[in-house]
Amino acid sequence: ASPPEIDRTSGEYLVKNGIRTFACSETVKFGHVTFFWNGNRSGYFDETKEEYVEVPSDSGITFNVAPKMKALQIAEKARDALLSGKFDQVRVNLPNGDMVGHTGDIEATVVACKA
Repeated sequence: ASPPEIDRTSGEYLVKNGIRTFACSETVKFGHVTFFWNGNRSGYFDETKEEYVEVPSDSGITFNVAPKMKALQIAEKARDALLSGKFDQVRVNLPNGDMVGHTGDIEATVVACKA
C-alpha cells in the first residue's frame, strides 16, 4: 500500500506564501527533508522557490565505521545557503547520531553526535 498524500503541509504552505526554501541531507535521510516533509510527495511544489541538495552517503560500509558520515558537507551546504541570502527557510537533517546510534556502538555514536 502506498502512503497517503497529506494536504496542506508546511512545505506547501511556505512555498505558496512566497517563502524560498532550501533542504539538504545525505542520501540515507534525504527523503525526510523532501518526500516526507512534502506530505509523501516527490518533487517540488515550485522549483523557482525551492532547492534540494542531496549529499551522497557512503556505500558498502556500516555507519559506525565512518561515524561522522557527511555532517561536515551538509553543514557547509547549509552555511552556504544561509549566507547566500537566497532562502527564507533552511532545513537540514544531520543523520549521524540517529544512524550510528542504531548500530549499538556507543563510542562511534558519541563521535557521530560530536561531529
